[in-house]
Amino acid sequence: MVEEIEGKRIVSAIKLLREHRDIGLSEAKGIIDAYINEHSLEPTPSKMPGQTVLIGILALLCVLGYFFFGMGVG
Repeated sequence: MVEEIEGKRIVSAIKLLREHRDIGLSEAKGIIDAYINEHSLEPTPSKMPGQTVLIGILALLCVLGYFFFGMGVG
């Protein structure tokens, strides 16, 4: 199950846990969520360079839009 979680296959991990322990969906999801929170498996910005670049490009477009369209108004 750990391999499933670390591979971001959460639904598969929940299914395996339910089969292994014979528990309900809500309980299995709670256990998997607790494991993820405890082991800090959420992606960090250093693991997502593409998203960081995209945010930078959007910020630049906002600044350029302000200078070209916002300063002459009013």
